[in-house]
Amino acid sequence: MAFQFQFGPFKFNGNLTLGVGYEYTDNANSSETDPESESLWSLDFGPTGTGALSLPLRSGGTALTIATSGTASYQYSLEERAWEFDFSSPVSAVVSLPLYIRGWTVTATDTFSFNNSPLESTVVVEDAEDAMQYSNSASITAARQFGRLGVTFGISRTDKWAPDEPDTEEAVHQINFTPSLAISEYHSLFWSHTVGITLPDDPGRSKATGYSTTVGVSGRLTQTLNGTIGIGYTTTRLGAINSPTTNSPAQVIDGINAVAALSYAHPLRPNTSHSFSFAYSPGVTALLNDSNVQESYSATYALTHRLNRRAVISPTINWNFIRDLGNSGSGEATHLIRAGFAASSPLMNNLDATMGYFYQTRDSNLPAETYDAHELNVSLSWRLPRRITPQVTYTFEKRDATTLGESYQVNTVNVTVNYTF
Repeated sequence: MAFQFQFGPFKFNGNLTLGVGYEYTDNANSSETDPESESLWSLDFGPTGTGALSLPLRSGGTALTIATSGTASYQYSLEERAWEFDFSSPVSAVVSLPLYIRGWTVTATDTFSFNNSPLESTVVVEDAEDAMQYSNSASITAARQFGRLGVTFGISRTDKWAPDEPDTEEAVHQINFTPSLAISEYHSLFWSHTVGITLPDDPGRSKATGYSTTVGVSGRLTQTLNGTIGIGYTTTRLGAINSPTTNSPAQVIDGINAVAALSYAHPLRPNTSHSFSFAYSPGVTALLNDSNVQESYSATYALTHRLNRRAVISPTINWNFIRDLGNSGSGEATHLIRAGFAASSPLMNNLDATMGYFYQTRDSNLPAETYDAHELNVSLSWRLPRRITPQVTYTFEKRDATTLGESYQVNTVNVTVNYTF
């Protein structure tokens, strides 16, 4: 049942769903030697939709748009013979409010994201079944054009939480100023300046202050190539550490930084698009355990190809090299390679299939931090009359670690039936 709710300037459009599900996992504790199976029945009920708030301003109208969803769930464990209540929040939410004041475009944005996949983390998580990572970034930017010259001011704060790896939690404050010059109708030169401070929660990590400047070009670079290319300089100062467990003098890390983010699409092949990104920074934080500061290289290639009107395949490969540069760190240097693909296609008029495979290898100079991991997801979804949608999902996870006790294999089957009112 689609519904609409309006209260004053706020309007919400959404759907109400009711679902029943069953999930079986053969290794719920991610154990190498003593796996424990688990069976769960669930009853899910919740709305999904979008809301918009229109605020009349002296310079015109603007809108605050929020996209979110939520599901209330009761789950019954056959092993524990008990019901548990759970409310699932959105995996990501973005709130953006643009204002137009005397020729300036002022945008306030807040972005929240969450994931619990250990394959999305650069640190080693011993209990790899869950690796909760939260991030919230709030920013305000002001931009204005003066003919061919443009200026942008920005201020932001990013908070990172990781219950499984609390020593990587931190708050990052930044101020940015970027002038730009349009050199053609399609692209422009820019010169960005950023001052930042990183405040870690762990007393064994240093507070970091830094400055970064980058010169580059962005926009439509050729008829088929769009993106940004830049090079610059970064300097980071780490404060001294005097804690019961760590003593380290102050330290300065500086060097060249580089960034490239490009997308390519040939006008005669509109069903295929390519994207490539590369970045290097001599002073980043929170990418490794037992490290104040690291240098980081990363490169990503992604291909999206539409096989037909409803079938899409999207392979991706990513490489990272991260090395500890701190005075009192672990000295770790690690290569991470991630590769995977996602594909979706209708098998029949009312049957849809999706499949994804993800592989990650972590090769570290610390043997205990090295592993290989695989994840496979296959899902079938039926679109039946009377707004009923059955779905069956199978997930296979396998991790091979060099450390005894940290390898495991998990099979999970999930069956749900949802009804949309």
